[in-house]
Amino acid sequence: MDIFIRAVKSRANDKVPNFRYHFLIIVLFFTSLLLGQNVTINEYMSTNSSTIYDEDGDTPDWIELYNSEANAINLNGYGITDNPSNPFKWVFPNIEISSQDHLLLFASGKDRQEWVQHWETIIDWGDNWNYFLGNNEPPYNWNQQNFDDAGWLNGPSGFGYGDEDDATEVDPVISLYVRHEFNVNNIESLLKIVLHVDYDDAFVAYINGEEIARANIGTPGVPPPYNQGADSWREAEMYQGGAPDEYMIDSVQSLLENGSNVIAIQVHNFNIESSDLTLIPFLTLGMASAPENAVGLSEDLVISDVLLHTNFKIASTGETLMLSNSVGTVMDSIYSEVMLSDISRGRQPDGDPAWLFFGEPTPGSANITTGFLGIMEPPTVSQVGDPFSSPGSIAIESNIPDAVLYYTLDGSYPDTLATLYTDPIYVASNTVIRVVATKPGWLNSKPVTHSYLFDYDGILPVVSLSTDPEHFWDNDSGIYVMGPNASTEFPYFGANFWQDWER
Repeated sequence: MDIFIRAVKSRANDKVPNFRYHFLIIVLFFTSLLLGQNVTINEYMSTNSSTIYDEDGDTPDWIELYNSEANAINLNGYGITDNPSNPFKWVFPNIEISSQDHLLLFASGKDRQEWVQHWETIIDWGDNWNYFLGNNEPPYNWNQQNFDDAGWLNGPSGFGYGDEDDATEVDPVISLYVRHEFNVNNIESLLKIVLHVDYDDAFVAYINGEEIARANIGTPGVPPPYNQGADSWREAEMYQGGAPDEYMIDSVQSLLENGSNVIAIQVHNFNIESSDLTLIPFLTLGMASAPENAVGLSEDLVISDVLLHTNFKIASTGETLMLSNSVGTVMDSIYSEVMLSDISRGRQPDGDPAWLFFGEPTPGSANITTGFLGIMEPPTVSQVGDPFSSPGSIAIESNIPDAVLYYTLDGSYPDTLATLYTDPIYVASNTVIRVVATKPGWLNSKPVTHSYLFDYDGILPVVSLSTDPEHFWDNDSGIYVMGPNASTEFPYFGANFWQDWER
């Protein structure tokens, strides 16, 4: 196309026939259709330590796309890659990105293309179930589609002994069996099944006779008898302000059928003397698109996101990221630079040509936090830390013009509220110097830390660890204090020092 346009310009004095103008208009119109599908790489992060977690609890690299057009764009067949010679290294499934909206991809290497666009809760808290008191064994096929439960009792969930969360009160039993039929009209549009259950003390759940989840009882695949007690005591969560347990189920096509289906659950107490019993089940379907008259997700539920994952990771040393449409036209590309942990690079405003760095990344949403022109390089010191240091002055400098340096001597993280560096620092006793380089409009450098030790006369190697004092002594997060949630009795469960801790 470009060659033809240049050829027209090179013959500006010639009389160009009208049909060539028509052809040029058609070519430009077709090109505008392609380039008008304006989806761009809007933000990315190549070293994600704690900014965002995926559905597995991991912190992978990520890429954010943005649609700046007035209409939604279907990404089916688009490709994204970290290798320009292989533009379709990872291919998008049949999903849309709405106008002025964002789409988050995890560059994790996990290669997941299922993306749930809509969650529809088809069985909610308070819906009616047929139920059977477990004073004896139910019929062998009680959890299957062809079972006739017309003689069973009927009532709304939850089930129990009359607590605040029980809509159907039952007499004390060791077990309770419930069934609920539901219809599926378009199984091809279903991607996930999600079961949520609040229970006391144990349960096993089935769809069309196949076990899909269990907790706190027996061996998977072996239906427990009616008089088997739970493995241990277990208290329900929702009445205490907690959430029901979630079970994400992938095998949709093998479990469900178009038409009538049945979910069946048996809940078990620890023993017949137990003071309470609870069963509150929910069933939600993950769909490629919303059905007619969609109700959406139950207000009582929060579902872990099912997210897109590419089959590559972003090299921390920097590499080219490239987005192509389904016919191979390059829509956008960017070279990912060497990045600090939890720092992103993105456009501001969204879709703008200019790229900035963000200390407060916004994966999956608009880049509205403060953007910076660059990241300061770490400063240098005139003498590195040494366990055999001699007293002297430590000079600090930066090779960035107009850099301003700040330092601390107590191990805390230096920022613009720390001590301004103006003259060399004299050290004659054990000292930890931490220093950053700053500049207006730029992100602070990674802190440089050096330990100067004077009273060590051993022969073993020395490792000096430095951290912010708040990591030890802060009442909310310090690992050497009890904290706000500690029990008053030994061994003080709930105290800060019992919590998982990583810095």
